[in-house]
Amino acid sequence: MQSEKQQISKGRVLSYGRVSTKDQLDGYSLDAQRERLAAYAQFNGWDIPIHFEDPAISGRRETRPAWTALMATLKPGDTVLAKDLSRIARGGIVQTLTIIRDIEARGGRLILIDQSLDTSTPFGRVVLSILATFAEFELEQTRERSLIGRTQAARSGAWPQGSVPYGYRRNEDRQLEPNPDTAEAARTALRALIGRSYELAADHLQETGLPSPTGKPNWSPTRLHAMANQTAYIGEAIYVSDGERIVVPCPPLLSREEWAMIHAGRERTHVGGALPGKYPLTGHLRCEHGAPFTGATGVTWAQRQVAGRFRTYQIAQRGKARYDCTCKARRADDLETQARVLLARVLSDPSDPLALRALSAPPDPLTDVRAQERQEIADALSNLARLRVLGQIEEADYLSLRSELKSRDRALTPAPQPVTPPPAMLELAEDVRASSAQQLAELLDLLEVRFRLSPGQELELLQFRPLGR
Repeated sequence: MQSEKQQISKGRVLSYGRVSTKDQLDGYSLDAQRERLAAYAQFNGWDIPIHFEDPAISGRRETRPAWTALMATLKPGDTVLAKDLSRIARGGIVQTLTIIRDIEARGGRLILIDQSLDTSTPFGRVVLSILATFAEFELEQTRERSLIGRTQAARSGAWPQGSVPYGYRRNEDRQLEPNPDTAEAARTALRALIGRSYELAADHLQETGLPSPTGKPNWSPTRLHAMANQTAYIGEAIYVSDGERIVVPCPPLLSREEWAMIHAGRERTHVGGALPGKYPLTGHLRCEHGAPFTGATGVTWAQRQVAGRFRTYQIAQRGKARYDCTCKARRADDLETQARVLLARVLSDPSDPLALRALSAPPDPLTDVRAQERQEIADALSNLARLRVLGQIEEADYLSLRSELKSRDRALTPAPQPVTPPPAMLELAEDVRASSAQQLAELLDLLEVRFRLSPGQELELLQFRPLGR
């Protein structure tokens, strides 16, 4: 039987408080939670807890700055204190049990003082699961009522979702009607698909400066593909409710003849993707800013009338925004020729300085097995800094936790090892020179090759791993 005072291992005590915008009263304020948790620790003879708190953040959110920082610093033997179940999770049994498993996987335990529950005991885990089940039941009831309401609204002719197809808006009766500000732009964008591929239509719209759903002329084949599959434009908006497709009538922006012309002869296939047999450098090539190139069929403005369509590697709009990149599309044939020559060179002479540099390159962040852990530490350091600026963590605790995270980050970076050139692989070099697109893609995967396009538009070899290493 458990003693009157909770027993604790040699680990630390980490306390956590959270309030949403409406949970500021009746013992739920941050100050009240902190005082209760500190008093509980003192009563049990523990050290003063290292306290973390998230102000005005919903418990349903998976990403909470203070909770993320707490979990990043949790070590085996540590105890996490919270006022009650609702402080750590309000997203149902899945979220709750995921949090508990995460704490246990890191060697810690969770104590909820209001329910006198300790997850390190079998009884505590059973009771906590029961509480979470009731919470999940209540949440499911709310979702079911919401689903029934949306389904009934759709059947009555109202559009039940907040987001609407581009070119439309919801009126006071929640019915779809043409948006006078965007309807003509949507109609023009769709008509641009008549007789054009998605890629050529996107190029045409960007050249004309027509605003897209973002308000800027940043049209993409993917966006046009989505619009071309939205039947609201011919008066039949589709709402899917629990597998049931409900047609919600709305004013059409196009005639059915125009709709048929848009789709005439068009393959309903994926508009992007790796397609290694056609674009072997996808997944292996980045620009000078670090953004990934992917294969696509396109044409430049000046060459559109004379050159027709050709294969290119380009950077998606999302990649350009993330990496602050302005790089343009590049001809696929030119890049793939450079790639074959460059890779064949280092395979023929692995003692070449270029080969030695690529052999000693660090792992690609996209394939590094420790990349997620490194990112967690980086996020935790960022969260800690933010908590300190907001005054939500004591300076001594901040400095101590920051030092621990820095030490963990250094431990993840192995000391550089001397590079021993592998033997020349002349036959493989010949295979690279004579390879088809599909064969080149397989060789790049096999050798873990990474390329970068330099500011001077020259292909650089960043990494390769010879067979057997």
